Amino acid sequence: MEIIKAKPIEIGIDGYSGGGKTHIAREVTQFINGFYPQLLNNVAFLFNSGLKYRFVTKLVNCNEISHITTVEQALDEFEIGNAEYYSNNGETGIIYREKNITSELHSGPMGNATGELMRIGENPMYVRNHLIKCIKQRNEPCVLVKGRSVKNLIPNADLMLRIICDSKKIAKRRRDELIDAGEEVVSLDQMEKDINDRNIADEKRKTDALDISGFHINNNGSLIEFRNLALEYVFPLIPYISKNIIINSR
Repeated sequence: MEIIKAKPIEIGIDGYSGGGKTHIAREVTQFINGFYPQLLNNVAFLFNSGLKYRFVTKLVNCNEISHITTVEQALDEFEIGNAEYYSNNGETGIIYREKNITSELHSGPMGNATGELMRIGENPMYVRNHLIKCIKQRNEPCVLVKGRSVKNLIPNADLMLRIICDSKKIAKRRRDELIDAGEEVVSLDQMEKDINDRNIADEKRKTDALDISGFHINNNGSLIEFRNLALEYVFPLIPYISKNIIINSR
C-alpha cells in the first residue's frame, strides 16, 4: 500500500523592504522547531526567496564565471550542484562552489543591482518558477517562505503574515547597519526616499507585484511585542504540523 505524504503547512512572511521579515521568519521557524527538539530542527524549513534573486544577480552582473550571462544559466548552478541553498533552524544562506557567499549577497549594492535586473523582461519569472519548484520538493512538515510577493510562490498558504513598518524607522536602521559595515551611505532623507521608491516600484511590477493584503503585523513597537504578535497567529497551526509529522513518519 502506498503511503501518501501530508502536504506541508505553508506559512508566508511578506511585506515591504526592511520591515523585519527576516527577524520574524527566524523567530517563527525556531518557535515551531522548539516544539519538537527530538527531531533536530528538521520540522520547519525556511525559504528566504530574496537570497536566490540576489544570487543570480551576483553571477550575472559580476562576470565571475564567463559562461554565466543570463538568469537561467545562474539558476542552473543549483541544478548541477555548484550552488546549494540551506536552512538551519531559521538561519539561511547559499553555498557556492564550497564557499558560503551569504554575507556578500546581503550587501546594499547587491540589493540595488537585484532590483534593476529583476525589472528586465522575464527575469523575475525564471526565479519565481525555480523557487516554486524548490518549495514543492520539500517534505518537511512545515515550509516557511519569506520575501516580497510571497503570495505568488505559495498562493494557497495556510497563513500569510504581512509585515508593516514606518519608512523612517527602516531608513535609520538600514543606514546604521551600513555604517557599522563600513559602507558608504547617503543621507537619512535620501535613504527613506529610496526605500519608498522601491516599495512603489514593487507594487507596480508587471510580474509578481507586491500585495499587502493579509494579516498585518506592525513593527513600530518593541521587538518582543513584534515577535509575540506573529507567534499568536502561528500557534494555532502547531496541531496540524504535529499531524503532518505523524503522517509523514509512517
